[in-house]
Formats: sequence, C-alpha cells, structure tokens
Amino acid sequence: MLKIYQDSKIYIYCPAGVVTGGAELLHQLADKLNRMGRHAYLVYFGNTPHDIPEAYKRYEISIAEEIEECEKNIVVVYEGIFEKSRETKRCQKFLWWLSVDHFYMVDREHISLRELFRWNPALGAKEWIKRWCRLCGKQRNRSAHPITFAELISKGDMHGYQSEYAQYFLQGRGVKNLCALKDYINTEHFGPINTQGRENVVLYNPKKGWEFTRKLIQAAPDIVWKPLIDMTRAEIITTMQSSKVYIDFGYHPGKDRLPREAAMNGLCVITGYKGSANFFEDVAIDSSYKFHQHNRNIPEILTCIRETMAAYEERIKDFQYYRDSIRREKAEFEAEIEHLFQVRY
Repeated sequence: MLKIYQDSKIYIYCPAGVVTGGAELLHQLADKLNRMGRHAYLVYFGNTPHDIPEAYKRYEISIAEEIEECEKNIVVVYEGIFEKSRETKRCQKFLWWLSVDHFYMVDREHISLRELFRWNPALGAKEWIKRWCRLCGKQRNRSAHPITFAELISKGDMHGYQSEYAQYFLQGRGVKNLCALKDYINTEHFGPINTQGRENVVLYNPKKGWEFTRKLIQAAPDIVWKPLIDMTRAEIITTMQSSKVYIDFGYHPGKDRLPREAAMNGLCVITGYKGSANFFEDVAIDSSYKFHQHNRNIPEILTCIRETMAAYEERIKDFQYYRDSIRREKAEFEAEIEHLFQVRY
C-alpha cells in the first residue's frame, strides 16, 4: 500500500488543455483528495498554457509546476505516460491503468519491442521499422531505454486498474501490487429517462470501431445512423435522449464512458466483445446485446437493432441493472480513494 502521511503531497500528471473523459477523471481524483484534506496537485504537461480548463473549474484543484522530491510524496502517472515515472527518484509511484490498449498505442515509442510483439505482432513490426528508419537516419530514438514489465514490477510501485479488463491483463503479466481505482461518469447524465417521442435513430462513435460500423451502415441504408462527434456535453445528452440505440464496436481500452452515458440517457446499448466489453463487470449488459465482430454476424446485429427499436419500451428494461451499477460508481470511486489514500503514518 501507499505510505500516506498527514503532510504527504500527491502530484497527478495531466496533459494541459485537454478536455476528455480521462483528463476529467484525473481532475476528479484531485478534487476528491483535496476535499478529504489531502494535498493534491495537478501537474500539467505539454506546450499549451498550464491553466485549469473551464470545464473543470468546478472542481477543487491546485496546480504544481514542480514536484517536491520526498519519500512521503506520491506521483500519479497514467498508462500513456509511464516514462514520466522515471523523472522522480524518491517519491512513491502510483501507476494508474485507465486503459490497457493505450499503453501500447500511445506510449509505444517508450516500450520494449519484445513487449510490443507480445501484445500485437503487427504493431511490434511497425514500431521496429520506425525505430530502424530513425537509426538509419541518425535520428534520436526515444526508445533507448524502453519500458518493460520487468521494470514496472521490480520497482514495487502500486498499480491501479480502472476496469476488470485491466485487472485481468495485469494479473496475467505478473503484477502483484494491485488495487481498484475506477471512475464514474458526469452526473449530468443522470436525469430521468423519458421513453416517449424517441426516434428510430442509431448513435455511434466514429472514432472507435469505424471499420466494422461502416459495414453495418452500408448493409442497412434503411436505418438512420448518427455519429456522436463535434458535440458539447449538452448536445450529446439532447441527442441521446431523443434516440433509441447506441452501438459500440470499438476496442474498449478501458471502461469507456460513452456506453455508460448512453445507458443513463435511456439508450439500449449494443457492443462487441473487444477489451472491457468482454467483461460483464465493465459493460453489464446481457449477452444477447453483445456480438463478435465477424462479417457473418452483420445480419444478426442488424436484426437485433431493428427489433430493439421496434420494441424499445420493453427492451429498455433490459438495461436497468447496467444503469443501477453505473449509479453506484461515484460512491465506489470515492470509497476506493478513501481506502487507498487514507493517512496511515
């Protein structure tokens, strides 16, 4: 466990000027810690101004430009920037796995080729070619001292997982020092559900799973498909509350927010089995609404979509357990923080 003292300082790395689900979660962690009486700070990095984004000014946030090196202090680093954990020598480290896939996709320049090939041979080959070209061009390779799981494990740092998918992955890699630290969606999505007046519209996220989603769209021109893109939170809520179905055939790198937001806004949710969607604890919907992403399953998926829209007022009841579990997440998140960051010394 982390050694928390009354005067411990907790530094949370966060990309500057970013307004996303992951960035909001980092601010939510700092907010809860400060409201508990801890000393938590956001450490913004990047070339944009290190100011608190307008969307997060409602949180109780402090900013630090430098980290005070001390054994009592803790540095929180998410999986996309684990190399930053090397920048502090004396502080305790909390490595927070908000995603599994993004560790390899975002941070791959700092990961050993062996680990990349183990995860995805094609991704490993692509990165090997990239590094070789840099070497031939006498350019600096950022992978001079790549991150390995042996290093992540040997240091004895605490690893937090945001999803059961991440827990399963980390246990499979031999990580022992594990604890749950999940998340919750913005409570603006928790309004009453009105089932009346909804349109037969299928919403989707064009940034994830587009290759397979496009096949569904092409196979069913009679269905109205609408992408959730370039919308404010208010616009997303309005769009969700007037539609019936949300599909997500992306790779689900962690416990994604859009499926949960869709469920809380009264949408029936249909997904694949990739990543966290393969775990009922992360995407708690009946298996009849989950499909493997094979071309042969496209007719079955489209039938499910059409039948769900036709019988929406009955089908929406199938998602009550999912909505109930989502409502509990904020309290569970805060309880996990209170346990992990309680003063022990």
